[in-house]
Amino acid sequence: GALNRICAYASLNNQKISMLEAQEQLEDLFPSSFQNSIKLEDILKTCSEYFHIPIHDITGVSRRQPVVQARHTAMYLIRELTDLSFPSIAEKFGGRDHTTVLHATKKIKGQMSERQEVYRIIAQLSRIIRNRFGSASDDLAA
Repeated sequence: GALNRICAYASLNNQKISMLEAQEQLEDLFPSSFQNSIKLEDILKTCSEYFHIPIHDITGVSRRQPVVQARHTAMYLIRELTDLSFPSIAEKFGGRDHTTVLHATKKIKGQMSERQEVYRIIAQLSRIIRNRFGSASDDLAA
């Protein structure tokens, strides 16, 4: 995931990446003292607020595009920011199969390398989630 993020950043900005830029792009992925305090429920709540979609829709069965995008984003962030396994995440999303979570994370990774907007959203949500556990709450300005 980290390599994909660096490659996506370099590709979207059409530049070679320095060590300093790589560190800046990955600073939210490195384990910190509060990483273990990030919970699935907190990521779901943050995604719900950001996308203006209720949690029960994100974890539900709707196939509407905005809901699916929010669901895939939440699955990706949960996988990246917690220690939960694919099966554990799948169980929290209505008892889905773990391959559904695998597909969602691969899809978001692909979108991040193809579309700067998706990359920006993932980076922004990662910062918001991490900031909520390291300091005072951030506003969810989209």
